Amino acid sequence: MVRVVRTSSPFSPPLPHYKKAMKIATLTLISLAATTVAHAQWQAFDIHPPGGYTQSFCNMTDGTRIYGTARKNGVTEGGYIEGGVFNSLNPAGASASGVSALDGGAQYGAATFNGEEHAGRWFDFAGSWQDWNPTGSTNSQIYTAKNGKAGGYATFGGVQKATVWNGGGKDDTTDLHDNSWISSSVDAMDGNDIFGDAQVSAGVHNAGKWTNGAWTNLNPNGALGSQIIGAVNGTQSGWILTANGYQASLWQGTAASQTNLATPGFDQSVAFDLRGQYVAGTAWSGLNSHAGFWNGGAFTDLHAFVSQSFTHSAAYGVEVLGGRVYVFGEAWNTQLELHHAMVWSQPVPEPGTLLGAAPLIALALRRKRPA
Repeated sequence: MVRVVRTSSPFSPPLPHYKKAMKIATLTLISLAATTVAHAQWQAFDIHPPGGYTQSFCNMTDGTRIYGTARKNGVTEGGYIEGGVFNSLNPAGASASGVSALDGGAQYGAATFNGEEHAGRWFDFAGSWQDWNPTGSTNSQIYTAKNGKAGGYATFGGVQKATVWNGGGKDDTTDLHDNSWISSSVDAMDGNDIFGDAQVSAGVHNAGKWTNGAWTNLNPNGALGSQIIGAVNGTQSGWILTANGYQASLWQGTAASQTNLATPGFDQSVAFDLRGQYVAGTAWSGLNSHAGFWNGGAFTDLHAFVSQSFTHSAAYGVEVLGGRVYVFGEAWNTQLELHHAMVWSQPVPEPGTLLGAAPLIALALRRKRPA
């Protein structure tokens, strides 16, 4: 499940921490009866929640809920949609929040208090918030979680350091930062491997992994920079930076295994999340941002399936449930002040393999939105 943290629309290709596709985000779902545009089996669902929310986006699901962010009265709130209703997880006293990862019935991410981001954990409702900002840290964020552990960063003395929370609270942490780096972050976990990025020189980020605490640089030869954002079953997704810009990429655990994902008609791209052969991401043509989907390397422009009232879109997460592929993201039009969470879906394409099963989204996407 992809992580994401942004407070404004991504009009240009990502810089290292556009990453987490905008973590501080809530979401909004409505129902498979929502406003849709269908074509070639793909359907796009506008799941912007009712209730006075002005912006929304979504990035993942646990099979019955869709997670993301929604903005109302100037506050961006992390939360989820279930039964057509948006449920805010914003803790008391927080000016913003976002859910970035799910694990073992818990939700992980961050909330902002007095201008400082604090990593933390919830259990389904706002009052369950546990502040995991380590003692002495000025800012922290969780981007990924697996098997009771969580990863992200904590800032000490102005230095952002890759950090793993081991499950025992805010100070039960492991610092993975190398003092030769300017900054670092944990972005994904897969088995015994922890993936992240290190700023090795001013403005230059390199993808890498820690195995049993040892760092391996995964920046491929010739790349000007790189970042891994997602990791599942031995494959990693993210981007490399070349002289031509950002290029969506996959790895299999080594720098030499890196391959670019083709995006015909687009200049730049980023791969945010993956499930087997299915990859969700975003592609740019100039300043035009389009949600994208790769199936075994073949690219589909998902923006073609949203309403013409939206001029831009982005995809951050992908899941396979009940014989269908779901892609989570957003679409927006700044001139019309539209900024809506979107879900794209189609039957598992051939020769797709069912990676999971649950009667999901009909529960989350219940309420029909007016056209």
